[in-house]
This record gives sequence, structure tokens and C-alpha cells, in this order.
Amino acid sequence: MKAHGGFLACHIRPRMLLLAVIALPVLFGPPLAGPGSVGAQNGKEQPNGTSRKKSIRGRVVDDTNQPVVGAYVHLAPAGGESGSRNEQLSVRTDEDGGFSFDEIADKPYTVTVIGVEDQAAQYHLPGEEITIRVEKGGVITGRVTNADGVPLAGVPVAAKCIRGKGGKPLPRPYLSWELSRSRITDDRGIYRFWGLQPGVYLVSAGPTAFWFDQGLVTPYVDDAPTYYPSSTLASATQIVVNSGQELTGIDIKYRGYTGHEVSGTMTGNSPPSYLQVYFFTLGGDYVHTISLLGEQIAGPFAFARVSDGDYLLIAVRTTGNEIKAISPPKTVTVKDADVTGINLKPLPLGSLSGRIRLENDPKLDCKPKTDNPLAETVISLRMDAPPKERYPVMIELELTYAATPDSRGQFALKKVPAGNYLIESWLPNEDWYLSAMALGSGAQPLDIGTKGITISQGQTISSIAVVIKNGAASLSGRVVPKSGTALPAGLRVFLIPSEPNRADDRLRFAETEVGSDGSFKLRNLAPGSYHIIARSVKEDDSTRRAADTIEGRTKLLREAGGKEPVIELHACEKKTEHVLILRAG
Repeated sequence: MKAHGGFLACHIRPRMLLLAVIALPVLFGPPLAGPGSVGAQNGKEQPNGTSRKKSIRGRVVDDTNQPVVGAYVHLAPAGGESGSRNEQLSVRTDEDGGFSFDEIADKPYTVTVIGVEDQAAQYHLPGEEITIRVEKGGVITGRVTNADGVPLAGVPVAAKCIRGKGGKPLPRPYLSWELSRSRITDDRGIYRFWGLQPGVYLVSAGPTAFWFDQGLVTPYVDDAPTYYPSSTLASATQIVVNSGQELTGIDIKYRGYTGHEVSGTMTGNSPPSYLQVYFFTLGGDYVHTISLLGEQIAGPFAFARVSDGDYLLIAVRTTGNEIKAISPPKTVTVKDADVTGINLKPLPLGSLSGRIRLENDPKLDCKPKTDNPLAETVISLRMDAPPKERYPVMIELELTYAATPDSRGQFALKKVPAGNYLIESWLPNEDWYLSAMALGSGAQPLDIGTKGITISQGQTISSIAVVIKNGAASLSGRVVPKSGTALPAGLRVFLIPSEPNRADDRLRFAETEVGSDGSFKLRNLAPGSYHIIARSVKEDDSTRRAADTIEGRTKLLREAGGKEPVIELHACEKKTEHVLILRAG
């Protein structure tokens, strides 16, 4: 472990578990390089024939605008199926907090500081200069003793972030699991974590997940973890860490108990390949994996030394280093007894493909600011389901939820679990807007832009048509409280179409968060007439947009009710400095 300017970088050691072997190259790509340098070959020509010509540069700074030195920054192409893993690069920041990814292909990328919670899924294009802000890390320190108060040396201790700053649910970034940390107690039984991002943590002593155990063999490997202060997972005390805060006296009295067993049968290894069952905490923290031999169609599994608490079990079938089938997450509660008789069967993954068509009206005054709008567009899926049904990040790394199209506009998402999804797009600049999404090419194609799309296990859907048009409008301004009081928390601004024929068109609704200073901006808007309102959104509702459902759109239309002013947005119009008075209630 190394700390750089209050930032903790965790070096991860892979084991011979198939999915882990697959996932690690996705995360890190080529080996990490020195400060400011690219961790892979800067070849002149990529395997897909695209020349590397541009760069993404930036800085990593803390909340006082001081540079973060030696932080690991990772770049990956948007859409796991669209680029080779050789295009994933990692660098370390220099003494000014600077980093640079040079001579990269002209398409969207994600840029992530490893070990820092990613607040939102954002894409960046070559040519951009970005600033990534991280908060000053906090400290948790304490002592591990036995029941008699004698310090225990050489005990693995883990700190797991379960919620973000202010208790907010963690998003689903690629590297959220890297918010876990591991330490070993010294001869005084003392451990110390530093560089922890603000959030809510659980601290445990005893065996830790394989990502963090560093291959150590200790006298405690046969025990179930003991959680602070001397608890099972189910009754563990949650610890709140604020920016720059040092929490001392987080002492753990080690229980030294063996825990319980969780067992069952996994089936569905047909055709025979590799079948594995993964064991996670309910929060997505990896615990262990059990594998069947390739020729076995079915077989038993048993996880020992399980602490009381809630867990997830997931079975995965892989062929040729790729997931082919996956079981729905199975929730298991362990309380004072073994849990037996669990049956897990992976279901075949589905696939979605289609084509994006650009409709460029040359008569419009605005001119697209990109020569490559297709390659710089991202098509993504958002599961229309509560968070508890989502897979842990370690599993989602190998599934496909985003893709970029080729030069003809063709796109494909090849590893999609069964479920109900909404299809969304990320557009390279403010000149384009999403006009329509349809399934099928007949006389009456299905409007999946509003209704979403359902994919069954193993289903292949290959006739999705996406239309993007030029002439988008944008709207920015400020929300002002009517009474002069402070703005409420969780405030968002909503645009609601005022034309009756657009009342149920999800693509014509828009929403955005309001900044602490009351500022807001909405981009990539279709020209037309809109009502505008502002209201607070409960944290529990923040993962779903208000217009995602018929009920939500109906509520927005009712709230607008014809009483709010109508804003007319013309093609290519960039309307700024709009003042929205926040009405009471």
C-alpha cells in the first residue's frame, strides 16, 4: 500500500479464479506506468485501424485545490465491446497532479481516479482538459485484542465503504469495490487506515476478500470475521468518516468463532465449460468463489466460516474467458445456523444490436462541432429495477451495458442479463438530440424510447433503430427561493413538454440536479415548448428519473398543470440566465 498526498492506492493481487483473471485486465489494462506517462504502447495504428492522434489531459486536486501527487488515473473506452482491452491505459499523476493520455483514438472514454468514488457516469473526448476533484482522505485507527484485552498481532483488518458522503447510496462505478481497504495489525495490535474517502464504513478483523489479503497466511484464516466493536456482520456498528477526519479508538474485541455454512447445488453447466458460484455481502463485497470442473453438469457448493448477516449468491458459466450465462442474485440471510438447500442455475445472457441514424438538417444555422459524431456517441442501458436486483460491481465489469457504434452506426451489446431496460444515449456535444428509438422496421415499430425494452434469457434483439438529429437547444440559469430562504436539499429542475402530442414521450422530458449556488443546465434538448418546475427529490428516488414511468410523467404533467410559464426553445438556441422562482410547497 502507498499513500500519496492523502490519497490511498491499493495494489491488487489476482488469484487463479476465472472471473478475477478476466476482470483485472478490464480494470487496469497494461501495467501501471510512472508519473505522467502512459502505461501501454503508444502504437501509431490500433488493431481496428484507427490512428491515435489526440490526447486527454487533466489534473487531480483535493478539495482545497492542492495537487494530488501519485494518484492512479485509469482510462477505458466507453462501451466494453467497442474497443480492445489494449486501449485501456493507466498513469500516475505528477508533482502538479497532472496526467495525460496521449495519441488515443477519437472516441469517448471514462477517466477514473482509482480508489475514489465516481459520483456520476461521465464520458470524455480526446482534446479535453479535465479537472478531477477528490476530497481529503480520513483516518480510522484502533486496536484488535482478544477477549481478555491482550493485543493480537498479524490480524488482517478490512475497512469497507458501504455508503457515500452524507449516507448517500454508492453509485455503480467500475472501481467502487476499490473503496475497500486492508491492513495487518502490528505487534501492539494496532491498525491504521488513511486516505479514506468520506462515507460510511464497516471495519472487520479476520479473513478478508482475496483482492486484499496480499496472499498472507495467518492463524485467523479459519475464523469468521469479527466486526467492530465485537459483532457479526448483521449487528456491526457503522462508522461515518468525514473529509480529513481522524477517528481513533475504533477497537475490535476479536470473537474467534467459526461462523456457519451456506451450501446448495449449482446446475446448468451445459454445454460443459466452467461453472462458478460467487459469494458476496449484500453490499457487494466479494467473499469467496467455488468452481466446478469443466466436465461436471451440476455439483454441490459450500461456503464455511460465514458470519451472521445478509449475502448474495451468484452462479456464472463462462466459456473462452467470457461470461455466457449468469443466475439472478440470490439473497441469503445467515442467523445463528447453517443455510442449506440453495439451488443456483445460470441463465443465458442476451444481446441487443441496432443502428444509429444521424439526420442532419443543413438549413439549420447551428453547425455540428464534431467531424465524427457517430464514433463519439454512446448507447447505454439502464436497468428499470430497484438497486437490490443489481449485480455487484465485480460481476457487472464483465456484462455489457454500453457500446459505441462503428462508422456505419452499427452497435452491439453482447452480454446483457435478462430484465427490463431503458435505452439512453450520450451525445458528443450540445448540437444533437435524441429524437426517437424504435424496435422493428415494419409499419408500426415499437416505441422503446418511452416504453423501454425487455430482454429474456438468451434472447437476441437485432433491429433497434435510434435517430439523432441536429439543431438541439439548451437551457441554463438559476433557481431562486421565493421567500429568500435557503434552497432545499436534493433540488432538481424538470422540463415537461407542453404539446399534448408529446405528453407521454419520455425523450421529451428532461431533468438535472441544481448546484449549491442554485445553478442548473439542461442540454441536448429537442426544440419545442416546455413547462419548467423545480422540486426536491428523495434520496431513495434518486436512482430513477421522474419521467421513467407513466406515473412519474403523469405527476410531472399534473404539477405543471398549465400554471407554470411555457418556455419556447428554438432549433440551435442556447438560452442562458433563466431565473426560476421556487414556489412554496
